[in-house]
Amino acid sequence: MSPVSFVLPMLMFVALMPISAGSSSFDTHINSRKGFVGSYHVTNSSVPGGTTKVNQVLNLGISAIENTASDGGWGLRDDLATQCTSAATGANMLWGMLLAQSEGGVLNNPNDTDLWQPLAPAREGEDPGPRGRPGLIQGAQRWSNLSKICPQIRGVIIDDFFYNYVFHFVPSNASTCVNCPKGRHQYGSYTAGVYCCPWPLDSTGHCSKPPSAPPTNATNCCLQPGSTSGCQDVDRCGTNPFNHSACNEYKNKLSLSDVQAIKGALVGKTVDPLTGTVDLSSAAQTPDLQLYIVWYNSQISSYEADGLIAADAVDGANVWIEGPQQNQLHGTYTEVIRDVRQAVQHPTFPVIGGAYISHSRTGYLPPAPFKDMLTQSIAMYDAGSLEGFFMFADDLIPGMNVSFWDTWALPEMLNELTQPWLGTGQVTVVDATGSPLANASVKVFYNSTTPVTSRTTPANGTIAFSGWCGKAKRVATAVRVSSAGYKSTIDHMQLSCNGTTVATTIHLQSIHSNV
Repeated sequence: MSPVSFVLPMLMFVALMPISAGSSSFDTHINSRKGFVGSYHVTNSSVPGGTTKVNQVLNLGISAIENTASDGGWGLRDDLATQCTSAATGANMLWGMLLAQSEGGVLNNPNDTDLWQPLAPAREGEDPGPRGRPGLIQGAQRWSNLSKICPQIRGVIIDDFFYNYVFHFVPSNASTCVNCPKGRHQYGSYTAGVYCCPWPLDSTGHCSKPPSAPPTNATNCCLQPGSTSGCQDVDRCGTNPFNHSACNEYKNKLSLSDVQAIKGALVGKTVDPLTGTVDLSSAAQTPDLQLYIVWYNSQISSYEADGLIAADAVDGANVWIEGPQQNQLHGTYTEVIRDVRQAVQHPTFPVIGGAYISHSRTGYLPPAPFKDMLTQSIAMYDAGSLEGFFMFADDLIPGMNVSFWDTWALPEMLNELTQPWLGTGQVTVVDATGSPLANASVKVFYNSTTPVTSRTTPANGTIAFSGWCGKAKRVATAVRVSSAGYKSTIDHMQLSCNGTTVATTIHLQSIHSNV
């Protein structure tokens, strides 16, 4: 990859204003420390009925930022300028959210190279504009480049991944493949079956009768049985007695080799600027970045081991109970995450949790199931078996009316469930003479393995962060420090749960030192 030239706007420490949440009243010190709870999508808008920004009121520690020029009205450049500071006000962890084909993206588009202005997504039937749709490969490359100036970036998450991925990808044979009956719309997968919908597919890729559709006896039909699910009790279409592959079965789908190319771009391997081809044999420039995928509870049983979960492909998952099922299945969330790990046969498979405030197919949801899933997730994080928790989504909160915002009492919920077990740490990195070291990499871990944050020291050598001090028992925080020309070191500190800042100074020795 050729050198990249760009400048992040000056990062400034901004004192939080007193917090107001509409008609709610609460301590102005509520949610004063950032943790592992965050938002899938962000917003720069104010809380319902108030003037204070949502991100200030909730003071979330992690964010998944859509790979677009603006997410929730917050421009990408301004968003990162706010969150990528080395002070305690900076985010703990950031993820780029990549949009696959079902969300209006494509695998590869060499036109999508502007660092701060990703191309806008366009679903099937929408005009993508003259430069086309956003590329997954280019999006991964973008977040690789951004991580060089924003160390809190941990990687990317491919949204709605299994709606776009094909296990054991085998291209269709054009001479024998079969199409849906005329007027029907194809959807499905190799494992779950390929189906023909009598109506255009909805925005989530599902077959559902639109309210405006005229009365009809038309029903969904099965064109090709799935390798694991058959036809799922759906009647056959009657046009494919020999079970040939469906034409366009894999149109705009991802294969394992596609995922490996995306991962290669993410870790900083060379991407040809003209073709978007990733040279997987080239050296990785950002090797620590991780590729995660969104994984819904309904997709666990159809998982097949095909090399997807591997060092050169997917590193972890963001696991959700699909919104329409959250009210009924929230109590099983811990088991859902266990089932994902059993499916991939990896007992410590990295997982970020998540729960819905609102969903496109249900609207706003009640707070009790969400709170239960958050409580379960806190217990898993405390035990070292979860990396974080997303709420869906920050950008939907401004649309609540004040009464419903007060009913949710989200600031109070987070304050009750997380703040008593969050502490603040301060790390100063110096050389053997005690002089501060700038540009040192500081990586922080809860329980030695769970990533908390990654920072780069400024001129004074000092970074600050908030982290979990341990609920069931106090758990030490590990700090790994490295800097060019110096020996790397690991230190441990015990954060205080009472709000007191715990400070430590780490001395780095020259690589030429015998100490």
